[in-house]
Amino acid sequence: MKPDYQKIFQDMLKYNFVEHNQALSERLEKGPLTSIEVMQLNNRLFYKSKQQPSIYKAYDKSSIKKILQYQKTHNLNNTELAKHFGISRNTIAKWKNTYSF
Repeated sequence: MKPDYQKIFQDMLKYNFVEHNQALSERLEKGPLTSIEVMQLNNRLFYKSKQQPSIYKAYDKSSIKKILQYQKTHNLNNTELAKHFGISRNTIAKWKNTYSF
């Protein structure tokens, strides 16, 4: 059972982040959010200069495939992709072996 991130973000925009409401509410109305979109919305609302540790990030299968597809289309190596998304390059290598990319 997954949390309803759409509802969570809608409530946060409604009660806490009124200034972001217009820009982000359009995205929330489109449909279910992927893991990447949840992290992007979270970063837009709670941006901090220091990055949070990546041990708290979780990716679903479709997000992993999008990240690996991004690597293919932009001709990035594992190190460049890891730096772009803030993921360990060892994690990317593991995903490539697991999902046969």
